[in-house]
Amino acid sequence: MRIFGAFLAVLGLVMVASGAKYEFGEHPRFGGLAVDEAVIKQARRILEQKLEVPTEWGEWIFYYACEEHNATLAKRAEGHTCPVCGKVYKDERTERAWITSQHSRIDNACITLAQAWHMTGEGEFAAEVWRIFCRYAELTPGWGRHDRWGRRGMMAVIGGKRYAQSLDDAVGVIAQSRAYDLIYNWSGITAEAREKVERDLFCETADSIHRMYMLYDGKNNHMTWFNAAVAMVGAVIGNEGYLDRSLDGSKGFRWQMVNSVTAEGLWYEGTMAYHFYALQAVMATLEAARGVKADVKSESEQARRMYLAPLTQAYPNGIMPAINDSDQSSIFGHRTAYRRAAEFFDDSELRAFADGAPLAQRGSEVLSDAGLAYLRQWGESPVMAILDFGQHGGSHGHPDKMNLLLFAQGREIFPDIGRLSYSCAEYKTWAKQTVAHNTVVIGRRSQQADDGKAIAFGKTGGGEYVVGESSGAYDKTVLRRALILLSDGTLVDMFKVMRSGKGELVEWVLHGSTAMAIEGEGKRQEVQGLLAKEDGYQHLDIKEEIEPSDVVKVCWQVGGDKTFTTWLPDAGSAKETLYHGTGIGYALSQRFPVVIRSRRGVVESLFVAVHTATNDKWSGGSSEGRGFVSDGKRRVHWDGDKVVTIE
Repeated sequence: MRIFGAFLAVLGLVMVASGAKYEFGEHPRFGGLAVDEAVIKQARRILEQKLEVPTEWGEWIFYYACEEHNATLAKRAEGHTCPVCGKVYKDERTERAWITSQHSRIDNACITLAQAWHMTGEGEFAAEVWRIFCRYAELTPGWGRHDRWGRRGMMAVIGGKRYAQSLDDAVGVIAQSRAYDLIYNWSGITAEAREKVERDLFCETADSIHRMYMLYDGKNNHMTWFNAAVAMVGAVIGNEGYLDRSLDGSKGFRWQMVNSVTAEGLWYEGTMAYHFYALQAVMATLEAARGVKADVKSESEQARRMYLAPLTQAYPNGIMPAINDSDQSSIFGHRTAYRRAAEFFDDSELRAFADGAPLAQRGSEVLSDAGLAYLRQWGESPVMAILDFGQHGGSHGHPDKMNLLLFAQGREIFPDIGRLSYSCAEYKTWAKQTVAHNTVVIGRRSQQADDGKAIAFGKTGGGEYVVGESSGAYDKTVLRRALILLSDGTLVDMFKVMRSGKGELVEWVLHGSTAMAIEGEGKRQEVQGLLAKEDGYQHLDIKEEIEPSDVVKVCWQVGGDKTFTTWLPDAGSAKETLYHGTGIGYALSQRFPVVIRSRRGVVESLFVAVHTATNDKWSGGSSEGRGFVSDGKRRVHWDGDKVVTIE
């Protein structure tokens, strides 16, 4: 296995520059630590626990959850128990998922113990870390490669040894490398023991991580962690081959920082969860590179921009929307990470945010490379509309071209519910289906992966607008959506569908995060059964079907004395059927209201909607592929292409 690095070089997978590139100085190479009494106290508590290293490898951590409630299990005397329903799990998969949590717990404990030794010089802290490392050196070579689908050996391409993924092995060995760097000079380490630990723990893990290098997706966040792990191991044990492979390989760190980060500084997968996750690995690689004096100046600047980019993505209240495989979280919860980044880059802008500065009030903008458009209006009641037109985002992307998210009246009103949990079936059957998003579904089938584009963006009298377009989400179909944010915070929303060939069922979908009621004239009846049994429709609980005869008013109950209304001015004239009910929200136990506008036999059609906090009634419709709306004082017109006018 020691010839693996040379083999990669022969294949041209490692692009090695001439001359000395690394300086292996004294340890700790990743920086020292100031004395912290809280860390020392925690380390003493860890010593009292007498940690036992599991002799078995672990399963995917997401399997440690109740299948019905998606709740994390708790280990009790009777077994692994769901805190919601009390169901007890005793199967091997669940047990091994719990073992994974214990391996992770030990990794974190080793860092704390190593920090305590570095701060105090008390040998018992270093001795415990070294005992754990020696035990892992005995176990690691005997653990075969496995993955969460039950595959073994070479068939487990993304599988791991200690964990069920090489990704988790990478995260673990980074923690071990940090701890080893801190206790490297402890006098209790013999030369023989050091050789065994470096060979059978650190090198064994690093080689396993890169064993399937040729088959890995070079852009993916997994590769970012693989590069970070091998760089950290290379830096701590002084292995130039590992550093060459991680920094300069054909899928190495330098390549990734060019190809996996958008021009705006966002991670290409289009999710804030994975942006910050990948950024942790990026910082670990930079830390390793700096520790051996490698030149990473340009990559450091790109990483600094990766910290600045999320500051532009949050809603006015600091919440970051759950686009693609993400979860709602607050940008303010990352201030500690920003403080570390400010110190690492010596950056005043990052430091200001870390120290409590509010988010900047940015204007409207289009992030063409990331595939996101933001229409913003500030003031007493800020409004922010997001149009997600692409890029798709790889394996963590969702089929949701032209998806709309809206913040108004102090809260998110039209959400993207994100990913739920990977361990529950609804992640694939709901969260990754088009009908779970605020866009258009054709034939009750989910969209295909596609990278859309913004074809227009600008200002016109009394408003700002953006037009997005996708031509690959459905075969022989162009989806085009125009969002126009007026000066009073009203959002005009026009969605055009153009097909070549026979007509199809087209459905415009809108999910809300708050209770709603529908007003308007028309025939109403209860719905019996499902609209469809696949592509997410099986998770909809449709309550009522309406055949509108006039304008429809959807009233969102945003709380207190605040109101918000969606007008569907063309609902009656378009001869559509309107359904309303609920779908899954941010959790399996949560239901969000949904409105579906259904039109049959569509070759070309244009949906018109107006979302507003004002009391004005809006009328309008479409003619010859053009859309128009009016509240009696203003008239907004879209030519169905790139031109928006407000009169």
